[in-house]
Amino acid sequence: MAMLRPAQLAESNKEDGHQMAVFAEIAIRIKEKRLPAFMRFAYAVPNGGLRGDTRETALRRGAKLKATGVKAGVPDICVPIPQLSHHGLYIELKRPKTDSNRQGRESKEQEEYKEFLISAGYKVEVCVGWEAAIEAIDNYLGRPSRFKGTSYGIWEPGL
Repeated sequence: MAMLRPAQLAESNKEDGHQMAVFAEIAIRIKEKRLPAFMRFAYAVPNGGLRGDTRETALRRGAKLKATGVKAGVPDICVPIPQLSHHGLYIELKRPKTDSNRQGRESKEQEEYKEFLISAGYKVEVCVGWEAAIEAIDNYLGRPSRFKGTSYGIWEPGL
C-alpha cells in the first residue's frame, strides 16, 4: 500500500487532515535525514475532534477525557526540544479558508493557554495549514523552509 503524501492528507481541508500532513512530512524528513531523529518525539495532543457517533457517546467520551486530564485550549502539536531561550515549541493548527468553509480561529481557551505557555518559556505558533506548521518547525530548529524553495542539509542538534 502506497503512503499518502502530506498534501494528499490535507486535501479534505479538515484540521485533522492538516495535522496528519504535518506528521507525515516529519516522518518523511526523518527517513531522508533532512530532520534530526529526535523529531520523532514530536507529538499531537488529543484534545479535539469527534468523540462519538451520538450525542450520548460524545458526552460520555468527553467526560472520560476530562477526568483523565484532557484540557480545553492545549495546542495541537508539541515539539519538546529546547532551542535558545525556549523550552519547546507548541503549534496550534488551523485549517485554511476555502470557498466552502471559513478559516479556523483560536478559542478563548486556546488564547489563554497560548499566553500561559509563552510566559512559561515556550515558543507558541498559530499556523494556518500544514505548510505553515512545517515552516514554524523549520524556523524553530534554525532551518530554512522547503516552502521558500531552499534545499536542506543534515542538521546536527546542539543538545
